[in-house]
Amino acid sequence: MGLYDTIILSTPINCVKCGNPIKKFQTKAFENALNSYRIGDVVNYMCSSRVISGILEDGLYCRECESFDQLVYMVIYHMILIGVCGDKVKAHQKLREMNRADLIALYGALRQRKKLWKAKYKRLHYLVDSYRSYLHDGQIESTDLMDCLQAKEVLTCILKKVRQEKNQIDEREGSQDLNKDLDKADILDLYYELHKQMDDWRRKFSGLCRLIGSYQEYLNMSEEEREKRRSSAFGALAFHDIEECLKREDVLGCLLEEAEKGRGWPFFGDEDLD
Repeated sequence: MGLYDTIILSTPINCVKCGNPIKKFQTKAFENALNSYRIGDVVNYMCSSRVISGILEDGLYCRECESFDQLVYMVIYHMILIGVCGDKVKAHQKLREMNRADLIALYGALRQRKKLWKAKYKRLHYLVDSYRSYLHDGQIESTDLMDCLQAKEVLTCILKKVRQEKNQIDEREGSQDLNKDLDKADILDLYYELHKQMDDWRRKFSGLCRLIGSYQEYLNMSEEEREKRRSSAFGALAFHDIEECLKREDVLGCLLEEAEKGRGWPFFGDEDLD
């Protein structure tokens, strides 16, 4: 099939043949860069297929009965994915009825997503840095690290812990300025800027996950396995971002620095995180 993007459905669409709930599907309607999109995301296009506002038709594949003959309709409003419908008439109706109040509601949800990714990144960064300090001086800075120190793979435990836990979000952040901003500026401009901020935090978190995951995989390998992996094209790519850090004494510190620079993206799935 080649490269594609993935649409994550907020409400599953049932397969018309077997009734299986379909929670996500692949599409080639956008950039085909292994991006994951949810309702409220600003979509990226290949330059030849740009649709500012309109309806994009695609097909749903059901893994349960292996059918691929069900149509789905993506609703795009000023480059924002505002809905996915199983009925074409309902899709056009949703686009016609889209208004400022709906956009403000999407803006509020997007603001929460930004806070979530920011909290997850900072949490992961903190736990990895705490483990780094523990390896250096034996001091445990975070009691949250205690259970993972008993695990066979400490870094894997940290990754799993952060991905699964519910983060505390600062509800006060930016809330006092929301109404003022919406009154004095074009809401679409604000929306695009907020989406970029959310996506930056998402990419930083996903990148750090990949860097830490790749390092743990490296630690689990024998030297023979490492050489074999380096000799393959995909293996060389998988270890590319950590090779320089492996030359340094403070590997974890280097990986944290690389994540701050935005390295490690996009080869780490994040569909189920927000």
